[in-house]
Amino acid sequence: MTQQKYGLLMNQLRRTGWFLRTGNQELWTRSSSIFLESSCSSSAGLVLQSQSTDVHQNLALEDWIDAHVDLQQRSILLLWRNRPAVVIGRHQNPWSECNLPAMRRAGIPLARRRSGGGTVYH
Repeated sequence: MTQQKYGLLMNQLRRTGWFLRTGNQELWTRSSSIFLESSCSSSAGLVLQSQSTDVHQNLALEDWIDAHVDLQQRSILLLWRNRPAVVIGRHQNPWSECNLPAMRRAGIPLARRRSGGGTVYH
């Protein structure tokens, strides 16, 4: 990842209210959601640990990284854990894959990821 792309990632995280830490040094604090532990060197990988349990925030972060980071040049490990949620793939039909009335009663959100794959319960 070039310094420019790394800067874009950092600016996006700052604008969306993420918490950034490089090694042991805190760079800024907002409504804490994510920790980055890495150096800025182009050969180092990033380890991102989302502190958010919101399925939509976590899927959005994954999509943003996929769209804006050259993953051929920089390795990223994104760790997250969601509150109970059902996530469907790009081509899944929620009316045939999910029990929507039961999900509504239980307050379980439905989210769609941009990639393919089946329906999963988080």
